[in-house]
Amino acid sequence: MEIKNIVGLNINIPQTADFENYKQLFSFFQLLNIHVYFIKLNPVSFKPFSVFIKKLRPRAYLYYAHTPILNDIILKKLYKTRHIFQPQLFCRKNYFKQHNSWGFPIFHFIDDKPEVYSFSTDVKTISQKLNEPEDIAALILLRPEKESYSVKNILPQLDKQEGMIKVKVRPGFRYEMVVIRQLYLYSKNGLQYNINIHNDLLLKSHSQIVKEQIDTQIFDGAFLDADDFFSLNGFISSGTEITRNYSRISERKFKPDLAIFWHKYGNQNGIQNINVSRMINTYIDGIFLPKLNYIYQNTRLIASIDNPYFINNLAALRTTYTINTDHFIYNDKYRLNTIINLKRILSYKNAKGEKQMPIIFGDFFNINHSFSTKKTCIDQLLGLGVNRIFFNYDASFIDTDFISENILADAETIKTYKIWIKYINRVSANLQEGRQVAKILLIYPSLDFEKTDFNETVKHLEKSAFEYDIMDLQTFIIDQKGQAEEPQVPFLNKTYHTIILSSLTKIPLKVLKKIDSFTDAGGTTIALKCLPSLIEKQEDISKLKKILTKIWVKDSSLKSTSCKTNSKGGKGVFQEDCAQILLILEEQQIKLKNLVFTNQEHVKIYIRDAGNVYTVFVINTADKFQENIILTSFTEGAVFNLSLDDGLLYPFENVKYNKKSTTISLTLG
Repeated sequence: MEIKNIVGLNINIPQTADFENYKQLFSFFQLLNIHVYFIKLNPVSFKPFSVFIKKLRPRAYLYYAHTPILNDIILKKLYKTRHIFQPQLFCRKNYFKQHNSWGFPIFHFIDDKPEVYSFSTDVKTISQKLNEPEDIAALILLRPEKESYSVKNILPQLDKQEGMIKVKVRPGFRYEMVVIRQLYLYSKNGLQYNINIHNDLLLKSHSQIVKEQIDTQIFDGAFLDADDFFSLNGFISSGTEITRNYSRISERKFKPDLAIFWHKYGNQNGIQNINVSRMINTYIDGIFLPKLNYIYQNTRLIASIDNPYFINNLAALRTTYTINTDHFIYNDKYRLNTIINLKRILSYKNAKGEKQMPIIFGDFFNINHSFSTKKTCIDQLLGLGVNRIFFNYDASFIDTDFISENILADAETIKTYKIWIKYINRVSANLQEGRQVAKILLIYPSLDFEKTDFNETVKHLEKSAFEYDIMDLQTFIIDQKGQAEEPQVPFLNKTYHTIILSSLTKIPLKVLKKIDSFTDAGGTTIALKCLPSLIEKQEDISKLKKILTKIWVKDSSLKSTSCKTNSKGGKGVFQEDCAQILLILEEQQIKLKNLVFTNQEHVKIYIRDAGNVYTVFVINTADKFQENIILTSFTEGAVFNLSLDDGLLYPFENVKYNKKSTTISLTLG
């Protein structure tokens, strides 16, 4: 098997760098067969770096950062023209606060947060004093009604001199008031701000600067730091590039929908407004990235794994996600969210035909984390579907002399790094080789506010040996290959023997119909906590009830597990307690559908069908030594251990053969 090196580097080089000092470092990277780099340079360093890298002649693919050129060159010339002075992107409020100014207005959060006021159910008159009333573009009153909101713009009742709003309301309801402000841009005082990437004059000038600064023979593409450009504490503008076709996808107007969007964002409910999500998806994939490619081909984005714009909206296929190493190791909540987001992203990429799942994880020369800890993390990430890993190297802070004297000069350390990268490549290759066998599909409740029970379900599945995917509702609808003809429903060249709905209350009928066809053909569908009770407004509620009754028993309020079986063996299982999921899976004989099974907690098993042999990758996800792990294989044949040193197979001794199964005993560090 040809082993592809999936390890790359994300390098931040300081403004005043003497590249002659980097010769040994880059030679070391070449020795490790690392040939893909994200390079963040100050614009004045582009030319000397190009000269340096040409002399070195590495077999490398280099991507430069758009952001330094945008910030350090373009912004210096902004005062010369008004054409660039039209922000239509995400922007930070603190960049401007001037009232007597000119330019295009943008909406913003006051103090970098959604400006939302809550009122109790016993209030009869809403009375609120608002600062800087002249900046207010809309004043949206929200009254929650089931899964939606009653929306009213009460701006005409605002006293724009005093900033007082007084509105009589019906008691007995909870009200939220969202303030949407407009902010006019001002060019004096050397203030900084983001720019309009869509302006033709900017595109042409930027393209020209790129040609002058960057040797296109050296760089194979570019990337943009999306966390900076699309501020995590930022907000959406009212630019026409984003809102042009908004009325076509929403019954509401843009401002009320945006108010709902901000209200949920401010309450940390995630970004659930489907229309705003669709708008952002269309904008980034259909407008923004093509514009960047106009400046330089093959542009990628880099965003945090918890960046709400790139996770909840699943926008931008060509995104490399950064994962905080310390949080992933020590913060259980962050690690769980990372696992969920990676699985959702991977399902979305598969549905779109995108095979790359790159991440940026940890520092290359990090002595704070042992290789054992790193291995545990990398194993888990590779098992999740990651197929390229970039390690950070920040030359701005790290003592290059220390690295040169203590790492690069030590033969044993260099050997250790070689083994480390060889291990990553070998495990990745084995996980990519062969067809994935049948497993479990967990549907992500994209339209629900509350996800506590869903997260608990994931926690239990993570403790188990079951391999599973997570798929968003919109991804589930996108994939048209999911028409079941047998008990295992095919999705994107994968098969699932079980579908799980955990605490999913709102569901599009298209999704439910596909689940119905899966169960009708003999598959098992498990609903936890509750059955779906809400659909899209325009859909027929009677169809929901009809399908629910067909799949599950009528009385799903029972405390015990209920199961309804159809003529083809398909099952609709319901259990109110999400903690029962592993017991349910065993009761439904799911383990018999897996070729290899174990009851040991914190052991994950990934099986690949390579034709005449099954490759089984076993991961210890617990941060402790585990002995006496028993694997039960429901296949016949000899068991071998794959050596990561030479890639050869060696007989495995701790095996007992029975008539119907094979038992394998393991110890995992």
